[in-house]
This record gives sequence, structure tokens and C-alpha cells, in this order.
Amino acid sequence: MKHGLLLSIFALVLLSCAEPGQPRRAFVAPSQSDNLAAVIADIQTADARARDGDVTGIMALPHNVDVLTRAIDSGGVQGDAMATLRYYRGLGRQLLVRLNESLKLPFDREMAEGALADFLAVADAAGDDPSRVPMKANAIFSAAQVTAGVLGDRPKGYEYFRQCAAMKQAGCQNVMAVAMLTGTEGIPRDINGALAMHKEVYDTGIGYTCAGSYSARSIAFIVHFTDASLDDRSGLDWLRRASGLADQVKARAGGLDVCNTLSYRIDEYLMRLEAEQREDELLSPLQGSDSPLRPVVLDYLLGKASDTAYTAELGKMDAPSRCGYAFLGLWKSSIDGNAGAARSYRSILAEKPDELACASNLVYAERLMR
Repeated sequence: MKHGLLLSIFALVLLSCAEPGQPRRAFVAPSQSDNLAAVIADIQTADARARDGDVTGIMALPHNVDVLTRAIDSGGVQGDAMATLRYYRGLGRQLLVRLNESLKLPFDREMAEGALADFLAVADAAGDDPSRVPMKANAIFSAAQVTAGVLGDRPKGYEYFRQCAAMKQAGCQNVMAVAMLTGTEGIPRDINGALAMHKEVYDTGIGYTCAGSYSARSIAFIVHFTDASLDDRSGLDWLRRASGLADQVKARAGGLDVCNTLSYRIDEYLMRLEAEQREDELLSPLQGSDSPLRPVVLDYLLGKASDTAYTAELGKMDAPSRCGYAFLGLWKSSIDGNAGAARSYRSILAEKPDELACASNLVYAERLMR
């Protein structure tokens, strides 16, 4: 499925919350240079492309990590310069671990632990200096990603997420808001608390690339599917706000749909359909040979494919995608008044093919199953 259109919110957060003022870069060929600025630029580019599901920018990473290691070990780098080199070496190592995963290669624990050590060293170097809080928060966010998502130590990873959320790092706040919504990782379920934290992230605008937009989308879903409310605005109102921020990011990125707003069209289509406003034109950009949607998915949303065909398609998807699309099936069948199909899709979510991807959807499903 092209670019994983309906990745879980958690996954989107982990891949798209760059530091403030660091837009995603257009792809350029790896330089294979020993110039430190060029090496860092290569790693930034590889990171940006990996977020879009393109691993071609990762080819130069072994060279780039080696260059940074030589500079770090030389003894000639100090202070903020050292922190910068270690941060980008950590990012390069993290990307290499992800490349191994995408190629079904053995897990490189040493590389993952090296990335974690780099991020924690950057956080330690920042100390308690107020001017370095953003640097420290971003490093802890990266450490949390590696710890929870790569090394599999979720309790420790969420300790890091808590730390950087307290520092108002938008990616960490987004992750913690999801945990508050779902009550995972020993965090008490607090829907109003989740809304408040998402609102803080939304208020950052596009300072953290897509984080503000994703939080607005999360607010839209919480307001639409639960009894909670925020600013007396409907879910559709918040979805428009999400799209508005995503459009700003797109303009800044030269027209690249960084925040994957096509998925917002599906959300709006179903919200309107639920209100007996059928607007098929909302899905028009998803049609055609280059669509990120499999044809049967779009046909199902438009009422042209059966639940049997759609369920068969779910079985071909990876676990996170299956959680997202099973929820779409539950939502659409609920709108259609097909209780049997709704229960079937709910049972897929209950199996939790991907625990994180299913968690929020299970909360939203509660209203649809009433």
C-alpha cells in the first residue's frame, strides 16, 4: 500500500515530528562526502525520504555514520558541535536499523543500542540549561522511539516519552495523549486530559511539521466518537483545522503532501455520510492508477464492493494497516446499518493484529457498537 495511507496515529507521530524549523528536505543523491555538513544533510534527506516509505536515501548511511564516528573519536570536537554530531549519528544508526527491518534482515541490536547511547548523550550534554531544553527534549524523544519501538522496552520508552512531554515536545505530547486516551502502558485513561494535551500540540501550528495537524485530527476523532468536547466545535470543524495546518506544511514543502492529507478526505467523507451528506467527490483524488488505496477499498467506501471482498482485502494487509482499514469497515457498515458486518470488523480490532494501531480505534469503536 503506497506510503501506508492509514498508518496509526502513533506511527505517524513517531515519523513526522521534526524539530521546530526543520522542514523535510527534497531528495538529493547521497554525496559520499567526508564533509560534515554534507554528511548531516544526507542523513536529514534519508530521514525525510524514509518517512515517505522511500529507503533510497539510506544507501549512504554506513559511510555517513563512519564519517561522524571518526570526527567524534578524533578528540577535536567539543560542546554543541559534539552534541550535533552525536545526534545525527544516532539518527543515522536508527535509520539503518529500520532499513534492516524493511529488508527482513536480522535485527542489529548493537546498532540500535548505539543510537540510543548517542541520543542519551545529547540529552545529558544539554543538562539543565533552559536554552537547551528543545535540544534535550528532541534527543529524549528519539531515545524514546528507539527504546519503545526498536528495542522493545516499552515501559522504559514511555518513561522517556513522559519526560519530553513535560518539556512540551510535540511528538512526545502526541504519544502521551494517545496513551491517555487508550489507558495503555499503565497510564490512567483520561479522555479530557488527552484532549487538553492534543490542544497544546495543535497550538504549535506547523512548528513541529505535522504534529499540530495530527493532533487536530485526533481531537476531531475524540470529539466525534466520544462524549467529550473541546471549544464547542464538532469533529468536522477540527478535521478542517487539521487540513488547514497540513496545507500550510504542504505549501512550505513546495507542494509535497507531507502530512498525507488524502486520509483526511476519507475521514470527512464518512463523517458527512454519517450525517446523511453523501459527497463522493471528496474521494475523487483517491481514484486512478496512482492512488494509494487498493481499488476494492475505494469501491467499498463508495458502496460498490461487498463486505466479503473488503474483508478478503484486509487479510492481505500488514498488521497496522489492517487495524486502520478494519475500523473504516466498522464505521462504514455502522453507517449502513449492517450490524453483523460491524461486529465482524470489531472482532478484527479486538484481535489487535497491531496493539498500538488498534488501541485508539477500539476506543472510537465503542460508540459505533452501542
